[in-house]
Amino acid sequence: MADANLARRPGGVTFIMILAYLEGFFTVLTGVIILIGRDNIDLSGSLRLDSDELLWMALVVIAVGIAILAIANALGRGDDWARIVVAVFTIFSLVSHVFVLFRSGYGASVLSSIISIGLGVLVLYLLFNERAAGFFGARH
Repeated sequence: MADANLARRPGGVTFIMILAYLEGFFTVLTGVIILIGRDNIDLSGSLRLDSDELLWMALVVIAVGIAILAIANALGRGDDWARIVVAVFTIFSLVSHVFVLFRSGYGASVLSSIISIGLGVLVLYLLFNERAAGFFGARH
């Protein structure tokens, strides 16, 4: 049974963890689909890659998906390193979306960037608010 003194995982952290699990699952699935279809002429022709290159691409995509699943699992356990990894990638994403926002001018790119910036700020808030800090801090 878990120690009663440990903080419960906040709903915001659970939400981010679920999103990470979904991203990891679909990333692995994408890699498996590439792996299965690597000899398909339409796939290799549209990507301009041969079967061996698609094999390596599939393996890399699967490895990235497995890493995302590991990070999601670590978030759920309250491992601070996972919170930092997610925060760093979120900050990189925020910077890139701010760049797109000011470079694209108007249209769908601006709307997409505004939504992505809002979600990035929300993710950072959910990872570093008082409840999340208590959850991650209780694990040390």
